[in-house]
Amino acid sequence: MTYWGCKIVYLLGRKNDYGIVMIELCIELPTYLKCYENQEELQPYFSLPRVMDGLFNLVNMLFGINLEPADGLAPVWNHDVRFYLVNDSSLIPIAYFYFDPYSHPFEKSGGAWMGGVVGRSRILSRDGANARLTVVHIVCNQMPPVGDKPSLMTFHEVENVYHEFGLALQHMVTKQDEVLVEVFGMDVYHEAILSQLRKMN
Repeated sequence: MTYWGCKIVYLLGRKNDYGIVMIELCIELPTYLKCYENQEELQPYFSLPRVMDGLFNLVNMLFGINLEPADGLAPVWNHDVRFYLVNDSSLIPIAYFYFDPYSHPFEKSGGAWMGGVVGRSRILSRDGANARLTVVHIVCNQMPPVGDKPSLMTFHEVENVYHEFGLALQHMVTKQDEVLVEVFGMDVYHEAILSQLRKMN
């Protein structure tokens, strides 16, 4: 294995504070991966459950947000779709999101995307006193797990999940109670400008 491969495996295999490892991965790993040719060797380190656990831990560490499964609380369009409750640091619900991770040929197009289901709104809430909470969906096209083996991701797919979750996070953490002036009401070009600038470097 090359120097870059050893460095990547070292970073991915570390067992200390997971939050610190994730920060190192975010800073260092993209550079190493550009120098590493055989990315298939890295896929065992990027199982979908491990990537999502790392993402949820990172979001908790950075923003104090807790994400917990809420399967059964809302209807889903496929048995693979997961539904999550998003709580703030006081464990008060602030949003929900659907996660549809796997490819379903003939049912959805390729790629990864996020979208809003409903935006936060006090006017459109049932009682008018408490705001209706934001619901978003994040859709990916991972290869489904085979047997008891988890779905394995390329680094590009990991980047896509983090990117789409970052866009969804803008909607989920808003405290603006009127959907037309919060992120859902923004022009898509304004919403995505920072992520597009990041891709240019």
